[in-house]
Amino acid sequence: MLLGRMIARSIWPERKERGMVILTTICSEFPDIDVFFSNGNPLQHLQIHRGLTHSILGASLLALLLAGVTKRWFLKERRFSTLYLASLGGLGIHIFFDLVTSYGTMLFYPFSKARLSFDTVFIVDPYIWLILLLPLLLRWRRGALFAHRNLIATIILALYLSLGFLNHGVAMHRLQRWTTAQ
Repeated sequence: MLLGRMIARSIWPERKERGMVILTTICSEFPDIDVFFSNGNPLQHLQIHRGLTHSILGASLLALLLAGVTKRWFLKERRFSTLYLASLGGLGIHIFFDLVTSYGTMLFYPFSKARLSFDTVFIVDPYIWLILLLPLLLRWRRGALFAHRNLIATIILALYLSLGFLNHGVAMHRLQRWTTAQ
C-alpha cells in the first residue's frame, strides 16, 4: 500500500487529486485478491497465487472493472480513460514489484502458466521498506525539497531497482563464465 501511495503521490501531489491517489493505491493492492480464491488448501493457494489477477489480461479486465466502479460512484467528473489508466497503473505497480522478486508471476496467464521472475530483490527487502517509509518520515518537514518527497523517494526506488537489475546481470554473467571455465 505504501508503494502505490508513494508513486501515486508522485504523479498527483496536489490535495485536490486525493481521489486519484486513493484509486491508484487501492489498485496497487488489488491483484492479491486471489488469496481469497483458494479453498484453504495451501498447495492450491501456491498454484493460483500470482495467476490471473497478476497477468496482463487479468490486470486489463480488473482495470476496466475498477475504473467503471470508480466512475459510477466516486469520481464521476473524471474521464473513464483517465480512471482506467490510473487503475491499470496501480495494478501494474503491484505486478511489476512481484515480478522483481524470486517467487514468479504468471504474467501471460491463461495462455501460459510459466512463472516469470527477474529475481533482483528479496521478497521482503529492508531497503525498499526504508525507501517507502521515507516520505512518511519527512511528512511534517517544510520546504521545497520536502514538498517533492514522494517523487524523490520514487526516483531513489527506481535507482535501487536498477542497481538490482545490474547486479543480477553481473552475477549471471560471472556464473556463466565460471561454469564454462569448469
